[in-house]
Amino acid sequence: MKVIVLYIGLVLVVLSVISFIGCFIYRKLFNDYLNNSLNNKVKKKNRFYPRHFLNFICLPICIITCLYWVMFTIFNTSDVEYEGQSGLEYVLKDDDTYKIVGFEKWIDKELIIPKKYNDKVVTEIGAGVFRGTYITSVYIPDTITDIGSETFSGCVSLSTVRLPSNLKEIKNETFMNCTALKTILIPDSVVSIGNAAFQNCFNLKTVSLSNNLVLIDNYAFSFCERLVEVVIPNNVIYIKDSAFSNCLNLEKVVLSSNIEEIGAYAFSSTPIEEIIIPDSVINLGESAFHNCKLLTLVKIGNGITNIPEKTFANCINLANIDLGENILYVDDGAFSSCKKLTNIVFSDKLIGIEKNAFNDCSELRNVTLSKNTEYIQENAFYNCTKLENIYIGENLFYVYRCAFYGCYSLKELVLPNTLKYIDGNYLEIDNIYYNGSKEEWDKVEKDDVNLNVIFTKG
Repeated sequence: MKVIVLYIGLVLVVLSVISFIGCFIYRKLFNDYLNNSLNNKVKKKNRFYPRHFLNFICLPICIITCLYWVMFTIFNTSDVEYEGQSGLEYVLKDDDTYKIVGFEKWIDKELIIPKKYNDKVVTEIGAGVFRGTYITSVYIPDTITDIGSETFSGCVSLSTVRLPSNLKEIKNETFMNCTALKTILIPDSVVSIGNAAFQNCFNLKTVSLSNNLVLIDNYAFSFCERLVEVVIPNNVIYIKDSAFSNCLNLEKVVLSSNIEEIGAYAFSSTPIEEIIIPDSVINLGESAFHNCKLLTLVKIGNGITNIPEKTFANCINLANIDLGENILYVDDGAFSSCKKLTNIVFSDKLIGIEKNAFNDCSELRNVTLSKNTEYIQENAFYNCTKLENIYIGENLFYVYRCAFYGCYSLKELVLPNTLKYIDGNYLEIDNIYYNGSKEEWDKVEKDDVNLNVIFTKG
């Protein structure tokens, strides 16, 4: 149909050209006749000048041609239903719609994906089709419901993207390494963002996430170095490993009230200043906030039962933390090198402190463990040079090697008579108060007998 419309336009152009040529010929051939007519005093109303030919034939044809092409252009631009940009390759799918699978030799820098091809709807763009091309913008119509993985990966000049309103997911590496991309609006139809979908989009500054988003997969926005703020919509349940890691300007993150999982390294090496983890979170990955050097405030919800390995390690400005009511374990290096942390209080459910949990927390002064704490692992408070007070409950069983090594300000330690083992090596404490008798103390397994123990019984 559009080919016929195009042919009509071309015919009008040809007619316009012919009419102008005709006018020119008319003027030359009949010039003498017109002059004679004037000399013979032909009545003015009977004269026929070349301009009459121009007025009655040429101008109407030209006006009609111009209007036709203006309407054709408006129609063509607004509807975007031409047969397809030159060079695109298609395959017909089983559902009688078309899928774009490649292009022949060249592609426009301002890429517009057609709605239709051969009068059939285009619904899919295949995996990797435009990978590594030098397109600067892409318009994807709402007929598209599926964009394959890596489709625009490595398009280093791509700065503007219009996504379709019926897209269900952004697949793995779809826009990875699109270093010129500055903003992206993800429509509400999208429920998942795939692995490394926007990884290394160094200039991506603004992201508007779908309100129906459920999953942000591994490395989805990692190394988006100019991203400043992220608001996680309420339907998001999963933020996977390293999803926003190394976003070097990410200052603010607002987590959704329904999120259940924050993966390993999810926000590591970002400059976020505070984080509130809602009660809905039940899985927190290791190193989730590792190396967040500007982080000052943390509130952990009651859904978390253990603080995994290196979760807040090297958060050198972390000064305030609310641990919630259900923490059972603090894993290896969870708060190591949190140099501004001064006080920490656990609920009564805490069972164990793992290796290096508070290693090198040089400003830590007061620690309150739970009455149900059973063990303190190796180097748990290693080099906490300003630690002055630590409350240990009545059910402690084990104190392992170097648990308090380098705690030069800790002058006394009170241990319960439930103790079964203590490694006294490098336990440089003036007085150990044992809530039991010497006979009970003698039954405790020890690796160093040179401890100054004061018995509170017998």
